[in-house]
This record gives sequence, structure tokens and C-alpha cells, in this order.
Amino acid sequence: MKRYLAHLFQLTIHRSSVMVSAGIVLTLASFVPLGWCAWQAYHLFASTVGASSALDAASRLTPEAFNGFKRQLVLASAIATTGLLMILPIWWAMLKALQGCSKSRTASERALHHAKEQLETIINTVPANISWVDANGVFMGVNHCLADSLSLSPNAIVGKPVNMLAGNAELAQFLNEFLLSPNEVEDRRVEITIDGEPRCYLIGVQKYKQGKAAVSFGLDITECQQAEDALRIAEEKYRSIFENALEGIFQSSTDGRFISVNPAMAKIHRYDSATKMIDSVDNIAKQIYVDPNRQQDFVKVINERGTVESFEYRSYCKDGSIIWTQVDARAVRDKKNQILYYEGIVQDITERVYREDQLRRQLKELQIEINQEQRKEAVVTLTSSNYFQEVKQEVAAINLEEFWT
Repeated sequence: MKRYLAHLFQLTIHRSSVMVSAGIVLTLASFVPLGWCAWQAYHLFASTVGASSALDAASRLTPEAFNGFKRQLVLASAIATTGLLMILPIWWAMLKALQGCSKSRTASERALHHAKEQLETIINTVPANISWVDANGVFMGVNHCLADSLSLSPNAIVGKPVNMLAGNAELAQFLNEFLLSPNEVEDRRVEITIDGEPRCYLIGVQKYKQGKAAVSFGLDITECQQAEDALRIAEEKYRSIFENALEGIFQSSTDGRFISVNPAMAKIHRYDSATKMIDSVDNIAKQIYVDPNRQQDFVKVINERGTVESFEYRSYCKDGSIIWTQVDARAVRDKKNQILYYEGIVQDITERVYREDQLRRQLKELQIEINQEQRKEAVVTLTSSNYFQEVKQEVAAINLEEFWT
């Protein structure tokens, strides 16, 4: 019994007041029949002897009354025993229930503690700055990454306002604006100075506790930002070169459509703009190449070799005129070596071809003149030679009439 009561006390002190009160009320309720029986015994005892009080009844008690009183006491004892036998299983069930609740609560507390440790480990392992701030912009918690980036301990940051940290004015302004705004989630690129060096961070924030606090996630994207800036500058340079180049630049698909052309390309083919040329030409082989076989030769060479150099062909212009063009191009392939598109540089060589034709005609004419001059010189050389003079004298001395008779 002592061990039972000790176990009961140990379980009880760890329960809530509501559960303990419910157990006490249930126990007292089981003794109501016993109290009622005792009251009936007393009432019967007093009424039997006709006394006005319990002391008078005891002094005037008769054997018959005493036997009746004994019966009442036996009945009261039986009721008390029955009540005790009834309350023991109830208390035993309550003990089991309390014990089960205790085990369940202990298991839940352990699981919660384990989950909390895991969450703290994850938060402190994440290579990003994580913090919790209240509605006033005061740090309620930070992870190790944030503390290390500021060369401070987490305890030195908790409880401090965000704007007290040097170089975080932009961050503090962003958080304050976010906490005052109706937005639940927001992100922004913020510049933060760390150890005297400006760093670019991507800050994401989300509210909780009905908007009275917020958790922030900061990722250092300085290198990414620098790469983006370098890429943007390179794209601007490429765009400038593309737009202002004197040569035509193009990208075309394998099915014979232009993907992009620069203004010089459109100008070469007499189109008003690059956009109009792209929209107008849907079959390069028919609308650009005067000789479709040349387009087939171009595709064959570039597919086999990957590049084409100084490839000349006649091209149609928008107004129907024909020009000579020269293209240097390459095939752009994917990781599986499949051709994605062609790109290259086009030059209008009409004037050059015309000059070459003129030069060839001039050379031919000059050759004819040279040949004529050479024949004249040969005749002069022949007639001025001694041999020719001797033959001429001999022929002059011959009497032709006698020669033929």
C-alpha cells in the first residue's frame, strides 16, 4: 500500500490541477454512500432511544437498541468495504491512464526536443544568414553563419536592433518597411558591408505570429551578382556590335527561317528593318538564293565540316534585284551534337564581283592587244634581219619571166 501511494503521489504531482481535482471529486463521490449509511445509523440510534442528543442516547442505550445499532454499523462497514473495493479499480485505472499520459507526454517531449535539436543543427549548418526579428526590428535569434559573418557571437546579436550593426542600414530599412507592409512574403537584393567590404545579399523574409515577427533568410550572391554584371556588360557589347556592324549577321534555323538578323543584314537585302526581314522570309532557299542548288551545297558543307568560309552565291533582294553575297558561317550544336541553328556573317560583294569581271575583260582585251603587238614586232624583226635582206636581194635579182619559162 505504501508503494502504491508513493507511486500515486509521484504521478499526481506531475499532472495538471484539473486532472487531480477530477480524481479527488471521483474519490469523494465514492464515499457518499458510506456517509449516507452512517447518517442513517446515527438517526436510527437517536430515534430509538428517544434522546435529543448523541450523549443522552448513549446513556440510555438498551440491548435491543444496541443490536439495531450494530446492524447499522455492520451495514455501514459493508458499504464502506464495497465502496473501497469499487474505488480501488477506479484509482488503478486512473493510475494506468496517468501513467500512459505521462509516457505519451514524455515521448512527445523527447520527440519535440529531438526535433528542436535537429532544426537547430540544420539552421546552424545552412550556409546562409538566418535570423528572427520582432515587430520593432530587434533580433530574437540568429544562426551561426550570420554571427560568423559579423564576427560576433549569437548572444551578442540577440536583443539588439538590426540598425545597430554597422553597414546594415539598407537591411534595417527593408525589414522595417516589410514589417509595416501588408505583405506576408517578400525578397530583395540588399547591399551589406562586412569587414569594410560591400557584399550583395538576396534577402527573403516571411512573417509569422500574425505579423508580429519575421524570419529572414540571407544568401551571399556577390559572386553571382558580379557574374551577372559581367554577362550584362558582355551582352551590351555584343548587342552594340550586332546592331552597328557593317557586315550582315544572322542566325537561321535548320528548316530555312531566320531567327535573328542585324540591321546591316536587312539593309543588304533592301528590307526596311531586321524585324520585317525576319517576318517576310520563311523559306531562305527560295526567297534568298537565286540558285537553290547553292543553298543545298551550303547546307551539305556546313553539316559535314561544321563551318563554311568564303561561300559565294547570288541573292534576291526585297525589290527583286540580284546581288552577289559571301557568307562565313558555322553550325551551332547541342550537347548531343545535334544542330540547333546556323549563324554567320554576310557581305555584299556585288561591287567586288563587278570589278573582277571588268578586270577580267580588261585583261582579256589587253592580252589581245599584246598578241597583236607581238606579231608586229615579230614582222619587224624578221624584215630587218640580214637573212631577210639577202633573200630580198636574191629575189629581186631573179628574172621572173625567165623563171617561169
